[in-house]
Amino acid sequence: MLVLSREVGTAIIIDVAGETATITVLKLDPRHRSIFVRIAGREWGDGRPLAEPVEVSADAPVDIGNDVHLSLVDLRESKARVGITAPSNAMVHRLEVYQDIQRENRAARRHGPEDGPAGAAVPRPTKPTPPSLPVRLDEPRPAEDDGG
Repeated sequence: MLVLSREVGTAIIIDVAGETATITVLKLDPRHRSIFVRIAGREWGDGRPLAEPVEVSADAPVDIGNDVHLSLVDLRESKARVGITAPSNAMVHRLEVYQDIQRENRAARRHGPEDGPAGAAVPRPTKPTPPSLPVRLDEPRPAEDDGG
């Protein structure tokens, strides 16, 4: 289980095999030890789309589809700790981190493989150059003078 701290108005992104769900914290209810979230982008296990706010508590976790489970781990005055159980191939991020990843991916797609950091061109030789050796390998070596 992954646990993320979230405040009201912040979100979590869960991507499982290309299906993305956005979970936004709408309200903290410390008196009832629960939170209300809006889940967009996925469906309930029976195929109904998620639209209305959903209450999540430690006693009543919420299933998102067949493979993602959302639960309340801890609740503070202004922050909830949300537990997410998802398959190992799922990507789970805070919304702000997910947006940074998407921005970096878009920037990487704009630049080719020949570009370096921040899109700066990496200098490449136009063609391979042979090593500059003064001796050719197929010529016989000169006889050494034995000095005497």
